[in-house]
Amino acid sequence: MYKQTLKPGMFDGCIYFNLSALTRKVTRIWEEEFAKLGLSPSHGYLLFALAENPGASQKELGEIMELDPSTVTRFVDALVVKGLAGKPVRGKGASIHLTADGKRLYRKIKKRMDALYERMRDHFGEKEFGSFVDGLYEARQSLSGKRHGTADESR
Repeated sequence: MYKQTLKPGMFDGCIYFNLSALTRKVTRIWEEEFAKLGLSPSHGYLLFALAENPGASQKELGEIMELDPSTVTRFVDALVVKGLAGKPVRGKGASIHLTADGKRLYRKIKKRMDALYERMRDHFGEKEFGSFVDGLYEARQSLSGKRHGTADESR
């Protein structure tokens, strides 16, 4: 008879396992918080990017968010349907603007993001959290062939 042996910690040194497990945990926290605003975190971050870059095109939003064009199209369309954004002209080069409702929600999203950042910083410690975020940023840049300072410099 075959008996499976559980080996706790067998993936502790695996980057894929650790990042995936952490992503699931962080995603759960972000989804709970953004649900209170009626958005997914992805839609919230796109709305935030649009508020910080008024009139950006879908292509520009894709570059900012590091998303495929089809994903940006779906996200923008979702914001338009919710009445949070508008596209005066159709097409990938069209500029996208937040509506008055989108601008109001942006302020709430910013507060929510700041609170989440503080929550994580308080949980991990300011220095450790800053180093962790900088390390993630550097790894992301390295894998995409970019090297541009620290995460703090890009904020």
